[in-house]
Amino acid sequence: MAPKTGTTSHVHVVLTAGGLSEDGEQWVPLQLEGKGLEDLQALEDLKRELSTEYRTMYLRRLSRRVKSGKIRMPGVTDGSDPGPAVKELSGKLRRKRWIIDMQASPDRWKGSTGIVNYLASYVAGTAISDRRLVKDDGQKVTIKVKDYRTGVRTTETMFGEELLKRFASHILPLHCKRIRYLGLFAPQRRKERLEHCQRLISQCRGIPKQEEPEAVEEEQAPLDQEQIRKALFIGEGNERRTFPATCRFCKGYMTPVAKIDGEKTMRLLGYLIVVMRWLAGKAEGPPEKQPWLLPDHFRLFVASELVAEERRRLNADQAQAVASSTTLATDAQCRPPPEAA
Repeated sequence: MAPKTGTTSHVHVVLTAGGLSEDGEQWVPLQLEGKGLEDLQALEDLKRELSTEYRTMYLRRLSRRVKSGKIRMPGVTDGSDPGPAVKELSGKLRRKRWIIDMQASPDRWKGSTGIVNYLASYVAGTAISDRRLVKDDGQKVTIKVKDYRTGVRTTETMFGEELLKRFASHILPLHCKRIRYLGLFAPQRRKERLEHCQRLISQCRGIPKQEEPEAVEEEQAPLDQEQIRKALFIGEGNERRTFPATCRFCKGYMTPVAKIDGEKTMRLLGYLIVVMRWLAGKAEGPPEKQPWLLPDHFRLFVASELVAEERRRLNADQAQAVASSTTLATDAQCRPPPEAA
């Protein structure tokens, strides 16, 4: 959402300060390890090597994808050879300067954990937060901006279409992954691989192997029902949730009943949305066909709500019938008596 800037496509890469040897039995540290970023010459050499390697890999994969038909070159018709177009584009890209930026992290983001937390704000956050919105008059929007070159904070006013255009430019295309794990952090057997790397790093630095203490089984006190429901709702990795949770319709407290697998939840999502709309009065009723993955307690809940809705409808019909008969009786009483012949 920066002002007056074009498209700045870039990639953040987190690298380990070293890697495994070819046989996988030794840890090879980075040349800069132990020197720090004060060794400017070594840093510049590393930047040059990385930019050359990245450019070579990028152009090689570009040519490979064009040949396989995954990328179509502009101006090349079907059936014609894309080789000359790829060669011309590769020549232009090869003559350009490829920039690799390496710099020390700020003081508040020191260490490997700090760097990961810094990049996490780009992954988990949005293009613009609510606190940066200053004014919206229905046509133009004023937001807070910062010039990262000068550090000056100011405001910028733009039309709503321009704001949506900038916001939409941060939405990834379909099937494009935001985060990719490669090398040592590849998903397959990652835990075992990283444990092996930690042992090799300790050997490389001369750190003696620490013996793991024997596990002592501790007797845990039995959990009461309130603690069981809280653990069921919060779960692992969801400590930011508040307990007990409140329903956004009736504002009452919700009681966790069971935990459903995430894959099953996605299959039930369409059915649950219609049920929520029905409970909010925005749909005529729940779907007639219930998914076979639907838990039994939720089936009973929907059935009880259907019975309650039918009872409310009958009571409303009876009240309307009573009101109608009372009106007829009142009309009969108000009629004048028939005149004598």
